[in-house]
This record gives sequence, structure tokens and C-alpha cells, in this order.
Amino acid sequence: MKRHIFKMLLVGMVISTMLVGCGKEKKDDVNVEKTEVGDSNTNKTEEGKEEIQFELTQDGTLTFSGSGILDYDDRDIGDDTTQNKVKRIVLSEGITGTVEGAFACFDNVESIQLPNSMTKIGKDAFDGCDSLKHIAFGDSVTEIGASVFSSCDSLESIVIPDTVTTIGKYAFSNCENLKKIVLPKSLKSWKKNATKWCRKLDTVVNRSKISCKLDNDKGYRIWKVKGKKVTAVPKGKTAKASGIQVPITYKFQGGVRSGYLPSSYEYGKRVKVPLNVKKKGYKALSWNWQGKDSYSFVTYGVGPNAKKVILRPNWFKYKITNQAPGTARVKIRYYNG
Repeated sequence: MKRHIFKMLLVGMVISTMLVGCGKEKKDDVNVEKTEVGDSNTNKTEEGKEEIQFELTQDGTLTFSGSGILDYDDRDIGDDTTQNKVKRIVLSEGITGTVEGAFACFDNVESIQLPNSMTKIGKDAFDGCDSLKHIAFGDSVTEIGASVFSSCDSLESIVIPDTVTTIGKYAFSNCENLKKIVLPKSLKSWKKNATKWCRKLDTVVNRSKISCKLDNDKGYRIWKVKGKKVTAVPKGKTAKASGIQVPITYKFQGGVRSGYLPSSYEYGKRVKVPLNVKKKGYKALSWNWQGKDSYSFVTYGVGPNAKKVILRPNWFKYKITNQAPGTARVKIRYYNG
């Protein structure tokens, strides 16, 4: 009975996190007409531009066909409910580009296929596509614009084709699970902040003929080429990164250590912190994490981007009083200093 109630207390005390929307600002108001899955649509366009049509199939494939630059009216497929059904985006031959933020925050898109007719991927085109894992580039892409694949959290590795000459600022920034990027032989322009805040990125393969600067997150990440520290990956070389050890400070709030607790963690990774603490008359339900740039009222681990960590146990005291068969009354006292 007590074990069951203790579990309920643990769940009940966890603080809900705030769900934050993608927050993209639309430049123009767009009239929305709801489109059912399986339907298609033909959009009227300006004179001289072939109509761009779309079709959304039952398996979640959203295909655009036509010619020219795909604008907001062209990609207007309906409300959020319809948008969330999209798993794959295919831009067919003839489409040459997209407007800014064309597919930003399509949260459930897992793969995209770009045509040979597209030479530039416009700014913010796939920003915030949380589920994106696979990108099939066309044979003619020469430029990846600013923030094109920013905040694509499911993207783990990317090989950029040898047609690309320019990679814009923040192009792959804040991709929290990106571990490896392979730069093309054709590359001529690279911004070091293209991979800013990618704290799990540990491999950059530079096949180009230019030296490419690397983001070290203000010294918290160390880049090396063949064991030698570098700030840029030379042409034709591969750089590997590791994080510095960030110390963990514990404040037991009247309790004591009862087992192993990690003294630090490697920046860019996450470490579990066991509840190996005890205090007479209290139970530790979780850790309260305070630190520079990162914090959590309820946590069981730290990382990957905390630059200072102070952990305090969330102590609870409770008393169970049976009132009637099958029911109980619980008094809770919370203590955190």
C-alpha cells in the first residue's frame, strides 16, 4: 500500500514543462482552406509561373509539382491537424526554390526529397522540423541558406553533396542530436556558427579545399585533429570534439551521501545522478538542479549543456492515515532549504 502511494506521490510532484510553439512569425496573412488527407489542390499563381499543385496521401507523403518558387499560398495545405499528418515532403522537378520558412515547424516530417531543379534552399526552410532524419538533396543545390535546418532535433548526421558551395549562418544550429557532418569538396564559404549549439557534434569531416572554423562553445568543447588542438578543421582533414569536465556541487540540505554520486560530467553529454542520499524522516524524490544557463526543479540527471551544476535533494515527508477500506489520507511536507 505504502509503495503504491509513494509512486503516486512521485508522479504528482513532478512539475509539468511548458510546451513552447515554434513561434515563427509569418510575413503575410494567408487564407486557409482545410484540405483532407488524400485530397489535392491547385493554386492560382502569377502570370508566367506554372501552377504549383500539392497532393497529400494517406501515408503522409506531401508532394508538390509545378515550376518556379514555392510560396506561402502554394504550401497552404490547411490547419495544424492536417500539417501534423505530413511525414514526408517531396518537391518535384521544376520547383526552383521556396519562400522563407516554407516548411518551418512541420513537426512530424521525417524525410524530405529535393529536386535537381532547386539550386538554393532558402532561409529557415525546414527550421524546427523536430522529427527530420533524412534529407535527399538534388544534383544542383549550390547554397544552403541561413537557419535552413536549425533545430532539427532528430537529425544525427548529414553528408552535404559536392555541388554545394555556400553554407549560411546557423544552417544546422541547435540540432541537439547532430553528431557528424561531412562537408563537400565544392565548399567555398562556411560560417563557424553554422553548427552553433550542436553540443553533441563530435565529428566534422572537411573534404573541401578551405579551412573551416569550428564553434567551441566558449571553450567548453575541445576540437582536435590527430590529437592536436585546433580552432578550425584544415582542408582534407577530420576534426573530433570532446567536452570539458564540468564539476557537480551537492548541497544535501541536512541529509548525507549514502552511495556513489558523480563529481562531474562531460559537457555535451548527459549523466544520470542516482538518489544516493538520506535524511532521517524524509524521502528524496528527485534532484533540484540549479546552474548557469540550465536548471530544473525536478531531474534525475544533468547535461548536456550546463556550465555550472548545483544539485539539492527534493526532500519529502509524508504520513498515511487510513480512513476507510480502499482509501487513504496523505499529509505531505516538502523541504528544500
